[in-house]
Order: sequence, then structure tokens, then C-alpha cells
Amino acid sequence: MRVLEPDGLLVFKWNEEQIKLSEVLKEFGMKPLLGDKRGKTRWLCFMKD
Repeated sequence: MRVLEPDGLLVFKWNEEQIKLSEVLKEFGMKPLLGDKRGKTRWLCFMKD
């Protein structure tokens, strides 16, 4: 998130095989705009203010 320009969009893909998504989201400090779940794979979109 720190390298995004203001109003930048981050598309984030994560697989929960070893580390839960909830642990990773703590590092973002914000909730995603939207997301999708396919098995253990998660797709999330974030926008920097």
C-alpha cells in the first residue's frame, strides 16, 4: 500500500494454505472494497485514499 499513488488500486490474491487471510489483513489497516473466494484462494481489491 505504501507504494501506491493516491487513489491507486491494489488487486490482491492470497491462498490460505499456510497463513490465514485474517492475519494478513491486519497489516493492511483497512477493509477491502470487494473480494471473492474460490476454495482457499481469495481475491481482494483495495483503494488508497
